[in-house]
Amino acid sequence: MSLTIADAIEKASKEYLAAKGVESADKLSENEKAELIKLQTKAMGEAMVESAAKNLETVKSSVEKTVEELRAENLKTTANLEQYKQKAEEFAVMLQTVSAKQASGAYGENPRVAKALEEVKAFHKDVIAAAKANKEGVFTIKADTLTTAVADSTRGVMDSEVARLANRRLTAYDAVGRKITIPPNMGGTYRYLDQDSGTSVRAAANIAEGAASPESTIAWEQKSLDLKKISDNIPYSDEFEYDFRDLMMELLWFLRTNVEIIEDNQLINGTGVGVQFTGFLASIPAYTPVASGISDPNLFDLMVKVKESAEATEGSKYNFDVVMLNSADITSTNWLLKKDANDNYVDLATKAAAYGITVITNNSLAANVMIMGDSRYARIIQDGVIRVTTGIKINAEGIEGISRMLVETRKNLLIRDLEATGWREVTSISAALTTLGTP
Repeated sequence: MSLTIADAIEKASKEYLAAKGVESADKLSENEKAELIKLQTKAMGEAMVESAAKNLETVKSSVEKTVEELRAENLKTTANLEQYKQKAEEFAVMLQTVSAKQASGAYGENPRVAKALEEVKAFHKDVIAAAKANKEGVFTIKADTLTTAVADSTRGVMDSEVARLANRRLTAYDAVGRKITIPPNMGGTYRYLDQDSGTSVRAAANIAEGAASPESTIAWEQKSLDLKKISDNIPYSDEFEYDFRDLMMELLWFLRTNVEIIEDNQLINGTGVGVQFTGFLASIPAYTPVASGISDPNLFDLMVKVKESAEATEGSKYNFDVVMLNSADITSTNWLLKKDANDNYVDLATKAAAYGITVITNNSLAANVMIMGDSRYARIIQDGVIRVTTGIKINAEGIEGISRMLVETRKNLLIRDLEATGWREVTSISAALTTLGTP
């Protein structure tokens, strides 16, 4: 008996958790959670394959029935012949579509699909032979029949690939060097200690023999960060799940991408107010450029100066190694399109890489703004991977046979107050370059 997609995912999850000896996915490691998602995706695909095989067998039975009925009537009328031809042609289109999908590997190695496909191929040959045997004397061609005589036809080969909406590249998550997962039953809150810079004093000094030693003071303060949720869902009917199982995977990808687009924006721009993340721009100090007399300054010059401003006083802790820029700045004459006096391109990207700087394009960040810092001193706090739930009945809405696919994630960005100086925001690239060029 074929499983629904929801049942297939649940079965795969239970078997994997049982094999690992745990009761819930929260107790799995990050690698195990990633492996579980792969198994869930595979289970969904196999459920779709089973559906494809059943559809082939259903179409084959339908055509067989029609053929036998028409043969019993000896194809006496043109209407009967047209019905015969229509069924045969519909069958041919279905066969061609499924054959193409199987050739492209869409059905994998499922033996049931392969067997059904071979059966319907053989039956299709029988349909063609029967049509040829009955065509004489049934209709007469009085004039050339051209393809232009067929209006509004939907016949054709169905492409097995579904085109998806484009979206910007989502890179903020990858710019963060550390990801920390909160275990269950912890209240969705991450707590940590910062050294209190207001009361901690370094008092070490040179002293004379016999003199009293100076006394330093140190204190700590406990702080916390709450996880924030991003959620999206789509309702679908039981009929949709049965009739279009191949599109269930598209629903999943659509919802996951929707959640990840918001996540990327929140990691950069979240204000920390209400349900919003506390993003980079709400967590880090602004860079103050200093007149440096640099001739024709560019983005590489700016990166070097930002790096210098932090490491001159805090170099024992920080090594600025990552930069985020909007694509408009990446492709500007201050970076990729920078040319020398002879109109030759200047390879600033290679210089940055040699200086230990990775440049990332992020279009959640506004143009003319730059974020630079030490990737080790930002953390993404999360309660695990993105959760996918299917088959939630909408009983409260009084609709029967309607379910939802729900995708959610709970995360937040943590840049400790004491480590915020491990990052800088250049609030105006153009203004900073002007200042750097000032003697």
